[in-house]
Amino acid sequence: MTNPIIRTGVWGRTLPMKERLADDKKLVTINGVPYFRGSYNGKIKEFRIISQDTPILNGVCIGKSPREVIYVGSESYALNNLLVKVKQRAIDHGIIEKTRILPAIYETVKETFIYGNDKVEEILDQRNLWHDGMISLGEFIRAKAGACRQMALTCGGLIEKCKFDAELNRLGVNPCGKVSIDRNQANNAGHTWARYTCYDGRIIILDTAQSFFGKLNKDTMVRIQAGQLWPYNRPGENY
Repeated sequence: MTNPIIRTGVWGRTLPMKERLADDKKLVTINGVPYFRGSYNGKIKEFRIISQDTPILNGVCIGKSPREVIYVGSESYALNNLLVKVKQRAIDHGIIEKTRILPAIYETVKETFIYGNDKVEEILDQRNLWHDGMISLGEFIRAKAGACRQMALTCGGLIEKCKFDAELNRLGVNPCGKVSIDRNQANNAGHTWARYTCYDGRIIILDTAQSFFGKLNKDTMVRIQAGQLWPYNRPGENY
């Protein structure tokens, strides 16, 4: 009996991105970690590149093809304001519930953005950012302009902020797992989402762009195989 073919996306969008940056002299390696060299607030600096399983805060998200470079600042006022909303949404009977943190992040991000490329492209046009020009994630949040990448970065950034938040740590309700920004390609289209791995190994997908929040498990894989959900599973993952 042969094993069934597991539907998965085409991964590996980060490598051609790095090759492109290297050709443009915008890629540097510091202690084995890839950084983007670009101009932000009038200064040339190096910024750690966000990819699968890397930290998110204080890093930059860069496309396989030239577009904007999104900086996710840890001190972003826009992210901090959303964090306040997340905490308020996670309160149950006056107490912040740990199990409500991730759903609160998903719902907060979903209500923050008007999903679509039109407003994003308008910002890129106005700021002339199409060729790896830098912009903060906060500017997209304030404009409510979000494609999948802006929405995934906001989810991921908020999870990291919750993980290190002093109040949530004091209350013992901070998410203690690992967050990642994942992206792949399917049906000639690229897509980006946030993935959270719990301390016990359970994987939660937060994809506000395609309105999916849930576990990556057997039931999810059935829907992926049927083409009802984006192929969130990494190569070799099956349930």
